Amino acid sequence: LVVIDPATGEFVESYGDGLTQAMVIDPETGRIYVSSGDGIELFDPVAGTFKHFSDYRVGDLAIAPDGTLWGTGWPDRGTVLRFDAKGEAVAVLSLAAPLDSLAFGAEGTAVEGLAFISANIDNSNGSAALLLLDVATEEWLVLGVSQERGDNIIATPDGRILAVQGAGVDVINPVTAPSVLSITPGSNAIATTPVSEIAVVFDADMAETAADADNSVLNPANYVLSTTSGAPVTINAVTYDTATRTATLSFDSLTTENYRLRVIDTIESASGLALGAPVETQFTVLLDFSALIDLQFSGTRSNRGDGTVSYDVTVTNTSSEALLVPLRLVLDPALFFSGVPEGASAAGDLWVIDLSDAVGEDGILGAGETLPAFTTTIMRSTAAHVEIGHGVYALPPENTPPEFIGEPPNTAVIGEAYAYTIEVEDPDDTIFGFLLLQGPDGLTVDPDTGAVSFTPTAASPAMADVRVRIFDMRGAFADAEWTINVADANTAPVFFDPPDFIFGIEGQPLAETFIAYDDDGDAVTLSVRDLPPGADFDPATNTLSWTPGFDKAGLYQIIVQAYDGAMVTEAKVIVAIAQADAPPSLRPVAGRTVREGEAVRFTLQADDLDTENLLYSSPFLPAGATIDLHTGVFEWTPDYTQEGVYTIPLRVTDGTSMAETSVTITVLNRNGAPDFREYGSFEVPEGQNFGLVFYALDPDNPLYAPPVRVNGELVYQDEIGLTPTVTYTIQGLPEGASFDAETGRFLWTPGLDQSGEYAITVTATDDGNRTGTPLSTTVVVPIRVINQNVAPELVPIENQSVDAGDTLVIPVTATDADGSPITLTARLVPAASADQVGISVVAVDLNATDGFARFVDNGDGTGTLTVNPDALDRGDYSIIIDATDDGGGVAA
Repeated sequence: LVVIDPATGEFVESYGDGLTQAMVIDPETGRIYVSSGDGIELFDPVAGTFKHFSDYRVGDLAIAPDGTLWGTGWPDRGTVLRFDAKGEAVAVLSLAAPLDSLAFGAEGTAVEGLAFISANIDNSNGSAALLLLDVATEEWLVLGVSQERGDNIIATPDGRILAVQGAGVDVINPVTAPSVLSITPGSNAIATTPVSEIAVVFDADMAETAADADNSVLNPANYVLSTTSGAPVTINAVTYDTATRTATLSFDSLTTENYRLRVIDTIESASGLALGAPVETQFTVLLDFSALIDLQFSGTRSNRGDGTVSYDVTVTNTSSEALLVPLRLVLDPALFFSGVPEGASAAGDLWVIDLSDAVGEDGILGAGETLPAFTTTIMRSTAAHVEIGHGVYALPPENTPPEFIGEPPNTAVIGEAYAYTIEVEDPDDTIFGFLLLQGPDGLTVDPDTGAVSFTPTAASPAMADVRVRIFDMRGAFADAEWTINVADANTAPVFFDPPDFIFGIEGQPLAETFIAYDDDGDAVTLSVRDLPPGADFDPATNTLSWTPGFDKAGLYQIIVQAYDGAMVTEAKVIVAIAQADAPPSLRPVAGRTVREGEAVRFTLQADDLDTENLLYSSPFLPAGATIDLHTGVFEWTPDYTQEGVYTIPLRVTDGTSMAETSVTITVLNRNGAPDFREYGSFEVPEGQNFGLVFYALDPDNPLYAPPVRVNGELVYQDEIGLTPTVTYTIQGLPEGASFDAETGRFLWTPGLDQSGEYAITVTATDDGNRTGTPLSTTVVVPIRVINQNVAPELVPIENQSVDAGDTLVIPVTATDADGSPITLTARLVPAASADQVGISVVAVDLNATDGFARFVDNGDGTGTLTVNPDALDRGDYSIIIDATDDGGGVAA
C-alpha cells in the first residue's frame, strides 16, 4: 500500500505486502479496506497497521450509501458480495458473467440508490456487459454491452458514471432535459464596456450538429437578440466549448440600448432532449457621456477616525440632448489605490455609483440641467493619495438610425475612376461617420464625407460587393450595400461539383480529386487548409489522399482554395471518418542466440485500439516450444538434437484481423551429459540370481538403444543402427559378479556367505558431441544381500543291527553350507514289532550317560551314537538325529 504526495506525485511511504488490486476508504473512520491474497485487510493510516477483516478474496471494493462494505468476488468472478461488521459476506448477486468492478451512485443525484457493475469479456458471447443494480430491491438489468472488457468504474459527485472500457473511459449520464445555467451579461445587468459577445452556459453536453440544424447549439437561429423595442441584432457566429458547456454568441458591438436575448427551446442536448422551455434575459448597454458632462468637485475632507475621504460631486448636462436613466457615476481607480467607495458596485475594473434616484421621477437629465450635489465617500486601505478617474454613463434619448437612400452606380471600367458619395437621411443628426466593412482591393471611403473612390484593375473581381456602415453621432448605424459590376474584370475561379462530404473508414485509404476552372482562362492553383494529421494534398493532381488511423473516427472540416492569381474561391468540405475494427499489431521481437539446453522465454507485445481480448499463436513451432494463447508468453528449451537456425512466425488475432511477425532463434551445439534413470536401491537374498541393465541416455543421441548379447554375439534392438556414443565403467564389482560394458548388463548370484551392504558405481562417459570435451555421469546403486540360511546336511546312516550284550558305535557327521555352528541331538522311538505289543512309542531324548542307547555331540558337527542293549531291550528302534545351525539368529 503506497502513499504518494498528491501535489508532486513523489513516493512518501509504503505499508504491508501481499496486497492486490482493490481498496476503498471508509468515509466515517478514515480506515482503508485493501484486498490481499488472503482476503480483505483493514488498514489504520494513523497507526500504520493492518488487521485481517475477511477471508473472502475480492476484485473490487466499494462503500455503499448505508456505510456497508461491498465487493466483487475474485478469482471466481460473477458474485457481488455485501460484508457485515465481522467480515462475513452475503451474495447479493450471482451471475455467470466475469464481473469486475462496482460503484454506487452519489447521494442527491439521479443515480442515488443504484449500483453500477462492470464486467470483463464473456468468452461465451464475446462481449462485456455493464450492469445496473437497484440496491434496495436487488433487481438488476443490463445497461449496455461492449466488445471491450470493462474495468474500473467510478461515480462522480455530479451524478455521472465513469467506466473504463477497453483503452478509453466512457461517461454514463442520466438523461434529463438540459437547462441554461447562466447568461453573461446577466439578467438586468448594465454594461459600461463594449459588448460583442454573450456567453450562454448549459448544464449538459449539447448537440453539436450542423450549424443550420434545428437542434444544434451552433445554430444562430436558436438565439434571438434584439432591442427591447424589437430591432433585431444579427448574430454572426456561435462557438461551443464542450469542456465548460458554453455557447458564445458573436455579433457587432452593441450600441447604447436596452437589449433582450431569447434562447429558443428547439436546442437539444447531446442525449437528444430539447430545452425544457425558452429562456429570456434583458440587459442594458450604457454610453459614455463623460465628454458631454461637466463634473465639479468640492468639499474634500478626510476622517482619520474611520479612514475615509469624502468629497461632493455636481453633475451638469452640457450637451444639447437630454440623458435618460439609468445614470451611473463611474470611478476608475489608479492601480496603486485599493480603497472602496461606499455604496459602489463593481463593473469589471470600475466602480459604479447609481445616480438614477437623483435625476427625478421623469428619469431625464435635460440639456443644461444640473443634479444636486451628492457626497462620495471612499474608504482607504492605506494612507495613499486618492487618485481616481471619473465618468458618467447613461442612456441617450431614443435615437433613430440613419437611412441609406442613395442609388450608387453599379458599373465600372478597368482603368477608369469610379466615384460616388453615399447619401444618408437621419431625422436626429446631420453629422455622420463612415466605415468600410467590405470592398474590393483599392476601394476607399472617406470616413467624414462618405466619398467612395475606386479604380478597377485587371485583378479586380467582376462582381465587387461593397458594404459601408454609417454612424450618427450617438452611435446608431445602418449599412449601405451594393455591388459594382466591373466590365472585363477578373472572375473568381469556380469549383466543378465540389462534394459537401467525403466519407471514409478508419484504416482504409480514401482519395478525392477536386476540379476548378476559371472563366477568364487563368491558370487555377488548388490548395487545402486544415488538413487532418496524416492527410496529404497533391497540387499536381489536385487529389486529397489519406489513410486515417484507427483513432481518427470523426468529422473534419477542410477548406479547399482555388486561386487564379488574383482571386480566391473557397469550398468547405466535411471529411467524415467512420470507426472500424482496428487490426492488432505485433511489436518486433529481437532475435536470440542460445545453446542447446538453455531456456528461451519472452512475451509477445501486441497493440489493439479496440480490444484487449487477443489470441496468440504460431503456425510453426519447433518441437517443445509453446505459446500461451492468452498471454503471448513464448517458452522453449531446445534439446540437444536441435542445433540450427529457426525462423519462427508469430501471430496475434482479435478474432477478425491478424498480424504477424517473426523471430530468429539460433541454437548452438552443446554437449549434454549422459543421464541415468533413477535406479533406487535393491535387496536380494543369498543365492538369488540378480541382474541390472545400466543405461544412460545421451541427449545428443536420444534414439540409440543398447544391444543385448545372444550366444556371445551383440544384437541391436533398433533398425537405425546408430553408433553408441556412451561408454561405461564400473567400480565396486562384487566377487562372482560380471559387468558387460557393451550392453551395460550387470549379473550376480550372491554366495551364501556374501550377505551385507554393497554399492555398485557405474560411470557413463559420452564422446563430447564434437565439442572435444566429453562429459560423465555417475550413478551409485546400493544392493543389500540378505542372509539366506541353509539347513545343515547329515551324512546318511544305513539301518543297523546289534545283538544283546554287544556294543554298536555309530559315528554321526553333519555339515552346514553357511559354515554356521551345528548342534546335534538324538531321539529314540520304539517301533512296533511282531513280538512286542503295547509298547510306548514316545520319543526319548538320548544323552551321553543314560539308557542302552547314548549320544554324544562333539560340538564340531560330529557325534557318536553308542548302543549297548541287553536281552530285555530286544526290538526295533528308530533313531532320529537332528542337526541344527544357529541360523544367524533364526534356527533352521
